[in-house]
Amino acid sequence: MDHLIINNQKFLAEQFCLGDIQVNKLSYNAVLIIKRWKLIRKIPAPVVADIVHAHTERMITKSFFTYAPNSLFLINEGLNINRLN
Repeated sequence: MDHLIINNQKFLAEQFCLGDIQVNKLSYNAVLIIKRWKLIRKIPAPVVADIVHAHTERMITKSFFTYAPNSLFLINEGLNINRLN
């Protein structure tokens, strides 16, 4: 018997689980980085602390405060610039 409808439910479930695992891993890594930055900020040594604090500030600014245009996110979500597409 030929099945005309293909069921991709298992494939979609596996893709969802893989995506969920990746999101959890990235979130865990982000939390570790933030905890490390908080720990570095508490270093009391004056000379080392100034250098480390400056580096930490640069990393925070570079990581969290970078500008990304809206079109980048829209294209990644599958919405093209051209409305006809």
